[in-house]
Amino acid sequence: MKKFVYVLIVIVVIALGIIVAVNLKKNDKSVPSSSKNIERNQTENNIKNENGNNIDETITQDNENSNQNEDNNEQTPKTDLEKAIDIVKKDWGEDSSVYFAQDGQTQDGEYIICVRDNNTTSALAWYTVNVATGTFTKE
Repeated sequence: MKKFVYVLIVIVVIALGIIVAVNLKKNDKSVPSSSKNIERNQTENNIKNENGNNIDETITQDNENSNQNEDNNEQTPKTDLEKAIDIVKKDWGEDSSVYFAQDGQTQDGEYIICVRDNNTTSALAWYTVNVATGTFTKE
């Protein structure tokens, strides 16, 4: 009878552990370190982010900055990165399920912009954008 009680306790503990793990996984809102959301602005906050600051704070501040930039669009010139992302957005179209991130830059100065899924951060497409000419190639 004692063995049965011990086995039953072990089964209950394992079941509770699985339930807790599944709930934690569902509620995990963290952003993987490989996905840096630089949709609008590459600010000092993003540079600090690469050095270990909170990713969620940086993304929130970037979104706030982008709203301010939309209001003051004529007053603040866009960076080449912002222009490259705008070119990709124009080709990709309106889609709230993705975000656009810089994945690098070629030796010729062209930006490599990746379209990534918001939920899985998987890459959906890559664009190589020449900001000077306003052209791109989709890969």
